[in-house]
Amino acid sequence: MLVKLNAIALSIVFAAVLEVVVFGEKWFFHALIFLVIFSVLAVWPLARRIKFFAIPFFLSVGSLSLLYLIDEPIEKHVFVGLSSLVYYLALIGAYRLKFYDCDRTAQGMINLATLATGFFWFVSNYGWYLNFEISTWILVLTFVGSTFLIGLPSLLICAESCRQIDERSNGKSKQLTLVSKDLRHHNNQVVFYLSFIIALVMGELIWGLALWPFGYLTTGVVVVIFYFVLWDVARMYIQNVLTRKAVIADILIAFFSISGILATAKWSLVV
Repeated sequence: MLVKLNAIALSIVFAAVLEVVVFGEKWFFHALIFLVIFSVLAVWPLARRIKFFAIPFFLSVGSLSLLYLIDEPIEKHVFVGLSSLVYYLALIGAYRLKFYDCDRTAQGMINLATLATGFFWFVSNYGWYLNFEISTWILVLTFVGSTFLIGLPSLLICAESCRQIDERSNGKSKQLTLVSKDLRHHNNQVVFYLSFIIALVMGELIWGLALWPFGYLTTGVVVVIFYFVLWDVARMYIQNVLTRKAVIADILIAFFSISGILATAKWSLVV
């Protein structure tokens, strides 16, 4: 109960900071500095591990960046409410996983927060690129870095959960413990490689999508759908449940989703 109250209090502070920016955009950079300090001083004691701390941190910064690009006041207030809810789930999930890595409910919270964070960052990054005439190479580097840092924690959590389950099923002898340590190092390397590959693919993808005649919201949503497919395939690979049928299902979902988005999007061709 106490940790829930702490998470609620932190989420209320987070929402209050975003609301300050809603009523005065001049406070944007002050709010950004505050959220960074707030994450270190208030969120870190709740998470206590980098992989649990990273998602609420990037979620807060990404929410603030996207909020700055929203025009309508009502839409801003709705966005603050939704992002605060996701922020709360990220805090609860991080706290629960700190004590039990195999908590499936907490992993679901973290996965949801990961995808929401990716959406906030991808849309806001592309929006800043369009509105402030940022160079394309900066956009690509930003996408590569943010994709790697946002997706890595959830994949590491997934790998740790799989190791814990394998150790319990195989016993806890000293020999198995030593083997588990070797597997832990190996699996972490695999997770890093997968995250880096996904980040590079996303960088190449946004480089090509920067030529599309769409606004930042449409392009950002398309990028998130591509990211979900890559992230979900990597997650299933780590869990050793990757199948051809699952990959085809992800690709079909992505295809129909992107087709629907592009069919209803506003095209703004430049000639």
